[in-house]
Amino acid sequence: MTNFYNKIADSYHTFMSDKNNFFNEYVEKPASISKLKKLDLNRKRVLDLGCGSGRYTKILLNMGVKVVGIDPSKELISIATNEIPNVDFKIGSAENIPFSDSRFDFVFAGMVIQYFSNPQKAFKEVSRVLRPGGRFVFTGHIPYVAIAKPIKVGGKKYYEFDNYFKEGVRKRKWTSLGIDMPYYHFRFETIIKSILQSGFSIVDYQDLKPLKEGKKIDEGDYYEVVNKSKFYLMEVVKN
Repeated sequence: MTNFYNKIADSYHTFMSDKNNFFNEYVEKPASISKLKKLDLNRKRVLDLGCGSGRYTKILLNMGVKVVGIDPSKELISIATNEIPNVDFKIGSAENIPFSDSRFDFVFAGMVIQYFSNPQKAFKEVSRVLRPGGRFVFTGHIPYVAIAKPIKVGGKKYYEFDNYFKEGVRKRKWTSLGIDMPYYHFRFETIIKSILQSGFSIVDYQDLKPLKEGKKIDEGDYYEVVNKSKFYLMEVVKN
């Protein structure tokens, strides 16, 4: 996964900065920002986990938090450092967070969970660097997304699903970038148990709906998300 993102870092950064990026600008990002604004994060110590080129780091910084960012891709970290020079960025992964115990009040991970190679280890690492009572908010693909392959029958679009119970690396066409994107597919059962076994309690869950104005950007994508939700947001607190 890391080598893959190193290769596409520039095009990925451009794509994620595009205001016409329907799934980012009209589905996932609005829900994440709404959640972040509802939390008391002012002057809190925050980790942007899987920060990429810093799309959420900027938002968190503007909210008055003390934010640092980590990502396994050195190329994305390089872009983030150039874009936001007053933030400390480090190379690191969810399974190996380069910070001491109880360092942070809050951890955020935007669309990163599908890149966790080991959810159990990742959630334990997040728990380790959070203080007791600290919160972890993350967004991700609903698990069936990585195993759904579009097919056409009689001119209509349908989806064919692969084995949901077979966990591991899958690939899915990322049409906007013209690439086959690798993901880790894990069942919701695995994700939920990893959360609970790492000393967290779940306090919020949302299936993410598109903003109505997004229909003007891409009507096809709008109705696809309405008819088959793609993303979710979860908030957990360390016991």
